[in-house]
Amino acid sequence: PWSWTAATCSLQELRELCAHHEAHELRAYIELHEMQELDALMEILADLELDTDVQRAHHQLQGLEAALEVFADLELDADRKQRAHQDLQELRTAQEIGTDLVLDGDLEQE
Repeated sequence: PWSWTAATCSLQELRELCAHHEAHELRAYIELHEMQELDALMEILADLELDTDVQRAHHQLQGLEAALEVFADLELDADRKQRAHQDLQELRTAQEIGTDLVLDGDLEQE
């Protein structure tokens, strides 16, 4: 059976092992080594996938923040328009009152 030390040996050590062990033991070593490489690659891919997911989420968050800013600006514009409309209504009311007072004054003078 192969130990962890044998599974992580150098090329020279592998050549020495080849000289002293049977083919099925060498195949077991190679399979173990390939599995370790595959595990390492899978970890790298998982990390890359997480990084991609994080970047995607970050871009989505930026888009949402931009949309919220637009909505906030629209809300401010709506508030300003409503205030301007109210001010205009008050001005018209005051103008009507003023016109009525002038007309009343003209009628009294006659």
